Amino acid sequence: HAHQSRFHSSRIPQISMWDYLHRIARYSHCSPECILITIIYLDRYVERTRIPLTFRNIHRLTITAVTVAAKLRDDVYYANSYYASIGGVTVQEMNILELELLTNIDWVTWVEPSEYNLYVAQLVRRFSNDTTQTGTLQCTGTGGAEDEAAATPVVPAQ
Repeated sequence: HAHQSRFHSSRIPQISMWDYLHRIARYSHCSPECILITIIYLDRYVERTRIPLTFRNIHRLTITAVTVAAKLRDDVYYANSYYASIGGVTVQEMNILELELLTNIDWVTWVEPSEYNLYVAQLVRRFSNDTTQTGTLQCTGTGGAEDEAAATPVVPAQ
């Protein structure tokens, strides 16, 4: 299989991605900004590796990206062992996956405000019928228009 990585599971996890995200949100206590940065990290991973997101890799990629985003974005975060327990992986695997993700995105973890705001705008457009408030997701700061053109939304592989 040409598109396999350390994130690939030998079988598709029983938990749906929707339920998995709810589990992560409930137990990780990460901020909404952390979740959005997770999406940006997933996009960076796909862009740099050319490995598509699939039902076999999205769970491990997501818990790993949440772990990295929480550590770098949120004031309160937990040890890898806690995120591993949320994600259903061992702490040893979480440590390996964290290093694998960071290596694959070339350790580029900073998100420019312009890139962040572009993702907010893309989500608002995509879910414009949703009644949730997006004001808390807005990020202030400077960033050129050229930064905004580079971002692409996560699109799961067929």
